[in-house]
Amino acid sequence: MISWATDYWYLCLAALLIGIATAAWIWLRGRVSAPSLDIDDDGPRLAPVRLEPVKPVIDVAQPVAFVAPVPEPTPVVTAGGDRPAIAAAVGAADDLTLIKGVGPKLNALLISLGVIRFDQIAAWGASEIGEVDRFLGSFKGRIGRDAWVEQAGLLARGDHAAFAAKFGEVGSENR
Repeated sequence: MISWATDYWYLCLAALLIGIATAAWIWLRGRVSAPSLDIDDDGPRLAPVRLEPVKPVIDVAQPVAFVAPVPEPTPVVTAGGDRPAIAAAVGAADDLTLIKGVGPKLNALLISLGVIRFDQIAAWGASEIGEVDRFLGSFKGRIGRDAWVEQAGLLARGDHAAFAAKFGEVGSENR
């Protein structure tokens, strides 16, 4: 390294002079163009302004009653996939466990298939019963054996007396 510096001393000197000139130019340029910011300078002063505290304005809205959205009727589901091709339910879900022969496991299975209302079951014909029956697994055949369509029709109409006369008390554990 030293041999290079001795061989090219004139280049090292030129680089040093260029560096010093550039630093001086930047330093002098900055001092000339920058305004003086002396704290003790008695230049023009602004009168202090007293600020008033800001008082927040709270806008209270009128209470709104919650209205649950009404689901729109959906068209008939096409066959195939993981759901039967039956008409979709419209409205709030019914307690399907009131139908004799439908326990908690079968109720969960029906809900997963999109069957949630008595009037939905009451409207089933032979093709819909066969379609749903394909998805019931070990519960296959229960729709016809336990007369779900008839039970659901009575429960959908609210005819608890006729239901009790034919199938037993509504809500009793005769499963």
